[in-house]
Amino acid sequence: MQRKTTTTTTTRIHHLIEDEDDTGFSAGFISGYALSASLLGKPEFGLLRPPEMAATARTVCAAPLKPIIADADTSGGNALNVQRTVKDLIAAGAAGCFLEVIPAEEHAAKIASARDAAGDSDFFLVARTDARATSAKNGLSDAISRANL
Repeated sequence: MQRKTTTTTTTRIHHLIEDEDDTGFSAGFISGYALSASLLGKPEFGLLRPPEMAATARTVCAAPLKPIIADADTSGGNALNVQRTVKDLIAAGAAGCFLEVIPAEEHAAKIASARDAAGDSDFFLVARTDARATSAKNGLSDAISRANL
């Protein structure tokens, strides 16, 4: 399967994806839902804030055994919040993040903001959307459109 690449940056995560001979767990993931449940005792429905994820990433990444990807969720606001979230996760030692952008009109700007914040650092960005789940009529086509931005 051919992968679509839009950046020339090669991160630790890119190397792990390309390494087909590796077995076992190559990286870890800090789930927003799991962190919200363990830290707040609540399901993840917007109560967990980016600084709490960054603080947890700092603790988890202190043991440099495997690269860690953090769930940045929506980053708590606009494109400036996205930049702060990405910079905080990089400073915490995270190898990358999942960033969810729900409103289609904000998608491209927030992803561009995240890429700008990451710069040429060793940071892997995964842009995701719940567009498919939010609309029975246009969900899949909206999700595909966003993936192609």
